[in-house]
Amino acid sequence: MNHTILQTLLLNNPEIPAAVSSFCDSWPEYVQAEQDYNRAYYLFGLGLRREILEGIAG
Repeated sequence: MNHTILQTLLLNNPEIPAAVSSFCDSWPEYVQAEQDYNRAYYLFGLGLRREILEGIAG
């Protein structure tokens, strides 16, 4: 199949991101994993900022 046709169908299709997001949001396990990730990412960021500020303060 022609590379340009695949690119047009898959990469340049504005409906794909919304469809993928809707599909992922329909899985409770995915939603829970995303929430756990966001919580861990936030807590890691807080810890990193604390370490930086403690390092600056001396």
